[in-house]
Amino acid sequence: MSVYAKIGYESPGAPKKGLTVFDQRIFGIIAGVCADEASKIGEVEISIDDLKSRSRVHEIAMARQIFFNIVWREYSRRNISLKDIGRYMGRDHSTVLHSLRVHENYFQTRDELYMSLYTRCRLIYSEALNALSDGLPSEIDRLSKDIMVLELRRKELLDELRNKQDGK
Repeated sequence: MSVYAKIGYESPGAPKKGLTVFDQRIFGIIAGVCADEASKIGEVEISIDDLKSRSRVHEIAMARQIFFNIVWREYSRRNISLKDIGRYMGRDHSTVLHSLRVHENYFQTRDELYMSLYTRCRLIYSEALNALSDGLPSEIDRLSKDIMVLELRRKELLDELRNKQDGK
């Protein structure tokens, strides 16, 4: 199985040339949420420019990885490539791919700080998207909520599995 298949990447066919203005605004919202939430766990204020920087400060790197993951989950089916996502942050596709792998590793090792930050960012992003999507069909809202419920259930099941493996 290829590395792309392991993270659920399917070639989007003929990708669009770059991001639309709407896509860039949504990416900005996601980046802002990730930066704001990461600022709350660290001792330093984090901006979107910090996320786009080459900084390896733990909170900034985590926020950047969460950004890549949320964007990938939201946009992978919309014909936007890893290259487009990376370009928004001044990175290439391999950095986005690496971040997706790191995200999976954080979840497999049950890193509480990362999981908490990721969950808060996803919830806040969903709320912001809901506020923007007043004119969109309610089906999108329902699906967004279903996704959040499924992600929380996934976490519960992983916890149960780990407890069974530990013999608790």
